[in-house]
Amino acid sequence: MGQERWYVALPGECALLQRALTDPEFGMWLGSISVYEKRGQCDWFHDDRVFQEFCEAVKRINIEHPGIDERMFTLDRAFDAVHYLLSEARRQGEDQGEDMGTRAICGATTLPDHLRGTQGFSSGFSSPDEVAVIADWLSALTVESLYTFYDPEDMDKTV
Repeated sequence: MGQERWYVALPGECALLQRALTDPEFGMWLGSISVYEKRGQCDWFHDDRVFQEFCEAVKRINIEHPGIDERMFTLDRAFDAVHYLLSEARRQGEDQGEDMGTRAICGATTLPDHLRGTQGFSSGFSSPDEVAVIADWLSALTVESLYTFYDPEDMDKTV
């Protein structure tokens, strides 16, 4: 079994995220990826009122922001290798550095502990403005520049 990270687009001023930040019972569903999909799976825990409220909030986002339900992404099990290549802090063993590579992989802001992902990772959030800055930074990278940091021996030990 490997570890993976998922990335979900949410609107900048998102009521769903605001409630998740302050309501752990509601926020525990934030990492349930299938709920965000077009045919969101809200039939599990059908008798859980808070889960149904979470599903309704996701449905509202999907109506207010058409196509956002298709803006999910995963680096799957390669996320840590990509983090290693993008982040000097990660290569030095500092998992939660403030560098751009860490922001790109882990988010610009670390969310509260009750919003940890399903595999125990802390969750992060990047505002639309932060996403634009990260995207600009990433667009300047080349495959050749990433090869500068590609070190299979070190990566076998730490990734």
